[in-house]
Amino acid sequence: MDYSRQELVLGKNELNKKKAAIIGLGAIGSNSANMLARAGLNLVLIDNDNVEASNINSQSIYCSKDINKPKAVALAMRLREINNKIEYFNERITKKNIGIIKADLVLDCTDNMKTRFLLNDYCKKHGMPLIHSAAIKMIGTVFIVHADACLRCIY
Repeated sequence: MDYSRQELVLGKNELNKKKAAIIGLGAIGSNSANMLARAGLNLVLIDNDNVEASNINSQSIYCSKDINKPKAVALAMRLREINNKIEYFNERITKKNIGIIKADLVLDCTDNMKTRFLLNDYCKKHGMPLIHSAAIKMIGTVFIVHADACLRCIY
């Protein structure tokens, strides 16, 4: 892929050396993955849900042929047309498998507090930033939780 326009803005493009893990591939996660793949980042996509017909209107990268496919698989296949540096896991993140997150940055695009706290604990332990995001209806929030911060304290 040609990243020459990014180099004009950012200088030497080092993004292709970085890896972001995106956990939760709904509206926020799938759109974030799309943008980061186009920016040249290596991605780790993690979600255990399947694409449903009701997802098609808000999760714009999925289409009707993706219905009933695992979100991680459908999204990885689509994004590999843009950027071939995509890993995926059709799994729910737990204490037992959280080691599959090998990245420089973690995006929390999940829909439950248990997983969010688990991701925060993992990021704190490994000294990496967590970008926390959440949305309900027309209200959304995004903030960076630095490696020494506690998501539990915020909530």
